[in-house]
Amino acid sequence: MTKTFYYTDSLLIKNSTKQLEIFNQDNKKIGYIQRVFTNKLEYMVDLMFHNWFLHVTTTDVEGNKQAEAKSILLTNRSKWNVSYQTDKGASSLLLKDIAKINLAHDFSFVMDDVTYLIKRNMLNHTTHVLSERKKIAEITFDKLLPPRRHTIELYDESFHIFLLITLYHTFILHK
Repeated sequence: MTKTFYYTDSLLIKNSTKQLEIFNQDNKKIGYIQRVFTNKLEYMVDLMFHNWFLHVTTTDVEGNKQAEAKSILLTNRSKWNVSYQTDKGASSLLLKDIAKINLAHDFSFVMDDVTYLIKRNMLNHTTHVLSERKKIAEITFDKLLPPRRHTIELYDESFHIFLLITLYHTFILHK
């Protein structure tokens, strides 16, 4: 099983809209990830109510939008509409927080009739992206205090890296 590595940093403040760079294993910049707010009111509400509006956008180096996660409001659990670009065109999926308690870190989504799970191991702070059949990716970070560098080991080359980073960034900002 071949592994491909990607790297990105984390935000110091979760409400920050700073654009973070995404690098491949050759240390070449391949894109950017950013938390966005559509207006100042969203930002102010988000400051008062933690992660009420959690929108994340990923672009390539030319600035073309590759993936985007937008919060769905007025749901009993946290949900996001995620749209992303593929070789065949635009596609979308629904990302859901399926954790039963606030300490757990479990998200799920369905793509191409396959259910995926994003799960964090609380003991060693490793995040796994799993499908029904195999491990898609493993994400670790170098230190407990921000700013920290996240290392993404991608095991399945067919999985879109910009989509993976968007899902992971939404996952870490939500908790």
